[in-house]
Amino acid sequence: MEPATLAEPERTLVIFAPPRGKAQVYRAGTISLILSDRRLLIAGLTEDEGELRWFSERYRTVGNAVRTACLLAVEFNMPLVLACDSTEQAKHYASKAGELLPRFRRVALERILHTTSDINDDIDAGYIQ
Repeated sequence: MEPATLAEPERTLVIFAPPRGKAQVYRAGTISLILSDRRLLIAGLTEDEGELRWFSERYRTVGNAVRTACLLAVEFNMPLVLACDSTEQAKHYASKAGELLPRFRRVALERILHTTSDINDDIDAGYIQ
């Protein structure tokens, strides 16, 4: 079995935007979790030098991976993307993640694709609820 990628067209993405505020470690970045592979990916630019840093780790269970991804998203104040295999899986884990992401907002994918503006501008414009 080949590792899953975010580029596969059959993926259903669930995206959570962090609350406003300065990121704790990274100036810009994201946390992604590919559920079928249980692989957590973190990529971001460091605040001090603007250097790109990334991290990847595979977890034994999807539940542990989701919990860890949510904890890191809250700690680093970074967006979280869940790459799911089906709509049912997306609904299930979006609900679980939503409970672990205080003050984060779920984002519609089509709203992200249509704009190049800052995520907080989209919140102000009503694209993110």
